[in-house]
Amino acid sequence: MTEAKTCPQCGKILPADAPAGVCPKCLLAAGLDRVGDERIEQTEGSSSADQTAPITTVRYFGDYELLREIARGGMGVVYQARQVSLNRIVALKMILSGELAGQDDIERFRNEAQAAANLKHPNIVAIHEVGQHEGRYYFSMDYVEGQSLADVIQNGPLPAQKSAAYVKTIAEAVHFAHQRGTLHRDLKPQNVLVDTNDQPLITDFGLAKRVAGGSGLTATGAVLGTPSYMSPEQASGRQADIGPHSDVYSLGAILYELLTGRPPFCAASAVATLRQVTDSPPTAPHKLNHDVPQDLETICLKCLEKSPHVRYHSARELAEELGRFLNHEPIQARPASAVRKAESWLRRRPWAITAIASLVVLLLVGVIYFQFQQNLLLAHQQSHPRYVREAGDRMDRLDTWTSFFSIVFLVVTAGHLVYRKKSLRLTDWRQLFDPTALLADPRPVSTTIRIVCGAIGLSVLAYALFLTAMAIETYVWEGPVRWFHGVAVFGLAWFGLWLLVRVGQDYRQAVYGRPSRQIDPAQLGRMRESLLAGDPVEAIRIYRKAVPDAGRAEAGRFVGQLALKVEADDPERYAANQPKPWQINWRAVGICLVIEAIVVLAIWSVTEPLPLGLIALDFFGGWLFALACIAPGTRIAPGMRFKKNWTHRLIIFSPVACFGLMIPVIGREFVLEPNASYSMFDWPFIAGIFCSVYLVASAFSRGRRVRGQ
Repeated sequence: MTEAKTCPQCGKILPADAPAGVCPKCLLAAGLDRVGDERIEQTEGSSSADQTAPITTVRYFGDYELLREIARGGMGVVYQARQVSLNRIVALKMILSGELAGQDDIERFRNEAQAAANLKHPNIVAIHEVGQHEGRYYFSMDYVEGQSLADVIQNGPLPAQKSAAYVKTIAEAVHFAHQRGTLHRDLKPQNVLVDTNDQPLITDFGLAKRVAGGSGLTATGAVLGTPSYMSPEQASGRQADIGPHSDVYSLGAILYELLTGRPPFCAASAVATLRQVTDSPPTAPHKLNHDVPQDLETICLKCLEKSPHVRYHSARELAEELGRFLNHEPIQARPASAVRKAESWLRRRPWAITAIASLVVLLLVGVIYFQFQQNLLLAHQQSHPRYVREAGDRMDRLDTWTSFFSIVFLVVTAGHLVYRKKSLRLTDWRQLFDPTALLADPRPVSTTIRIVCGAIGLSVLAYALFLTAMAIETYVWEGPVRWFHGVAVFGLAWFGLWLLVRVGQDYRQAVYGRPSRQIDPAQLGRMRESLLAGDPVEAIRIYRKAVPDAGRAEAGRFVGQLALKVEADDPERYAANQPKPWQINWRAVGICLVIEAIVVLAIWSVTEPLPLGLIALDFFGGWLFALACIAPGTRIAPGMRFKKNWTHRLIIFSPVACFGLMIPVIGREFVLEPNASYSMFDWPFIAGIFCSVYLVASAFSRGRRVRGQ
């Protein structure tokens, strides 16, 4: 009698036509498992903590028994396995695409295996076997009992000494790899394992590059790596510039995250992060963690320099520097000097270089023109000894041309309003007075609007230069010019440059897009608490610390949008803590009044004498006029909303502003003698305007916070 065959998997009796020597049920289960293995998933940076489910069915892959899945990345999947022939636990990595893998994937997989197999170092995960089984490429390596460095810092930053010790050990292993001609190019906390002896081990050489004899896998301009940890030359795709200094940068990024709990650059998208890597400086670690020592911060920031030549030249230099820090010895690195910081700031802002160079050129041209007119005057005085410098035709022409300032100001204002309306996509002009509508993020305008605004800005600048030349000529030939001539020139130059900067920012946004911002949840919570406490200024400070390259306008918009959400979530607490009109910083007001009195007396002592009553009336008129202009935007007018009560504000404050303008006129009728003549709006009126603005700003300032509150 023939002995019945049984299934080697479940032990059931096999039918006569059983294929492959197993029962249909086990054959189906094996097929489903195989399909699951060959499924292509492009998930990046998966941690072992997320995928540690054990394999319930005993599965074999050649000489290996698969126990559980450890991690899954963009190119491969890693299993904890038992090598049957040697009865040892290993980590088995196989290509994720399986039999569907392309030639490039196979070459990269082989490259990783070859790079790691040639490195025998106690802090680099060792490779045991490289092979192919049933069309699937694999290699086995040491199984590290522990967790990744990313898992270690999930609960917050590490102590400075421990962070330095970790990175020192990693840097020594990286230097060992560099000596063997291997660049890692993807160093990050997820690729560093920490064993049970608290020793870090480097793994995942999937993007490693052999210095001698390139593999040809990386095309020029290709960007490989993890954006938050890659060097600027990697982020820019400059493959020829990648070298040991690139891994030094990544080591600095790891040290930064160990010290602060976050990578040096992290945005909402990979593209935005790459832009930060190439253009923005990292926030100083001590601003995110006050316990970071200055020497360790200096070492970290030196690794993160944009220029490769300024970083440590090798990972060994970095390890030695960290050793000096751990041994409490003086480090060799020094913080960036003021000149270096200014150079870096200008390099990130080409428009600033252009503006400074333009101002220097204009200053030189002005000095040369002044000297030219001075020489003409000396020659004229030699031929006309009785010539006296006094106001004449040149002063009259300067007054005439300066009188067009108000018209130019209206043109610039109209251009700016059109730009704002188109940029914010407003449908009604009245929305320009609605604070909620102005909180929208600006978007690029059309090319026509951009050209028109740019032409207005250039025309205003040309007009300012023309007035400057006339003012210099008048000063040389006819004596000092009036104060409002200088104010007009400065105002025109400022308005023209301001409009051109807006056009340039709009063009940059149209070409590169608006940067995406990602705020840490803890910092966002602090901003919400500041808004609930009635302190939007502190919320703006927190935002600008979280996003160092953000301007005040961007921070104000973000905080305004957040304030609307906070008010909607908790309206009672938000309304209860809003500052009231009578909550005035009297200390700041007192200091402001003393300073203003000193300034007024100083100006009065160095200018031509004016009647004391006229000084008081002019000063009060300017003060009242400015107060009426700025009051609609402050808490002096509580309860009024721009959108619903703008007419009420005009009715209330317009007569006050007009009365402020009439006070100097009334003073000249009652204070001056009949034959006396003084300028209508002299320096006391202007001083009153500035003092009013300063006084209001001081009155409603919150003052300096006490540390620790």
